[in-house]
Amino acid sequence: MANGNMKSSKNRLSAAAATIALALTSCSASNNEDRVGKFLVAPGKYRLYDCEQLARSAAGYVSRERELAQAQAKAEAGPGGGVVSVLAYSSEYGLVRGNIDELRREAMEKKCDPMPPGLAPGSAGPGPNRRPAR
Repeated sequence: MANGNMKSSKNRLSAAAATIALALTSCSASNNEDRVGKFLVAPGKYRLYDCEQLARSAAGYVSRERELAQAQAKAEAGPGGGVVSVLAYSSEYGLVRGNIDELRREAMEKKCDPMPPGLAPGSAGPGPNRRPAR
């Protein structure tokens, strides 16, 4: 009997620890996605691109960023959605944001004009914590 109580107690403790770990991961992932992207994208990745190539690449990444933001919003609406959103989308979102930041930096350095939508200096894009108005 005592052995059954110990197993039940260990299971509850494990479940509580997993829940706390997921909650902490969720909080830190949503706040650090932009910073994570900077580590995932090599500096100078777009150095050899001209302004037209930068604009085409940026348009693709901005489109993907919007898709991910919509998918995150949809996931968060369901039960356990915050965890699903973090596990399924946050790493790709961070990578996309990192590429957008690098494209913006390179476009500014080359004085490309006009800047593609979503890449204007200081623009952070919609993002999971920065949803566009509906």
